[in-house]
Amino acid sequence: MSKPLPYTATPTRQVGPRQLHLHHEVRETAHADRWGRLIGGRASTWEEHHEETGEPARADGRGFYRPAGHLFAFEPHAMRNGEVYGASQSTQYFTTAASRDAAVEAYFVGMEKRARKTADADAAKVAAKAAR
Repeated sequence: MSKPLPYTATPTRQVGPRQLHLHHEVRETAHADRWGRLIGGRASTWEEHHEETGEPARADGRGFYRPAGHLFAFEPHAMRNGEVYGASQSTQYFTTAASRDAAVEAYFVGMEKRARKTADADAAKVAAKAAR
């Protein structure tokens, strides 16, 4: 699996619509937290096109610092009972749709492992509290 693209030192600007071909994929696991909420995740994917601005970098660091060209974006988000939960995670950018799709699949595999671990830990806490 390829890694997300790093930020560049050269400012770029976005050309065209912000989230071209926006798609949300939601998956829930069979695991629940101690409050009985099903643990799941959402992967938002889209495409963006960036071109170099030819301007010097801003001193305050604001603006787009992504590679120029057509980019494939992926933003993961945790869910509970089918609702967005907690803060979103950083958007990752890739040069190919295949590498982005591999990152999305890796996110869902990791989400399943984290959900199982959370559910097991929460069940142990509930059992320990009941044993008191």
